Amino acid sequence: MTTPALLDCDGQEVPEGIIDAVTNSLAAIHDLEHRPNSRLGSAYFVKPKMHGFDEVALTNQLLGRVEAMLAISANILKMSIMDEARRTRLNPKV
Repeated sequence: MTTPALLDCDGQEVPEGIIDAVTNSLAAIHDLEHRPNSRLGSAYFVKPKMHGFDEVALTNQLLGRVEAMLAISANILKMSIMDEARRTRLNPKV
């Protein structure tokens, strides 16, 4: 899903997932520097309703690019996922 809240250099709407990753990472920088929310100094994101391995891999790549863009050490941004596609296959009543 995209949103007209932010447009790219070509005037196209930016996907909400990219905006969420960047803004949440920017908000986490303060905590990473002053009071990390984990023993290892990581920031955790909850990513509900993922739909398979490809979407998880894409989100992982996005977080890596956000780390690079914001000059955050690699593998500091972490995510907890819920794979809806797998969950539905394992329990068809869901």
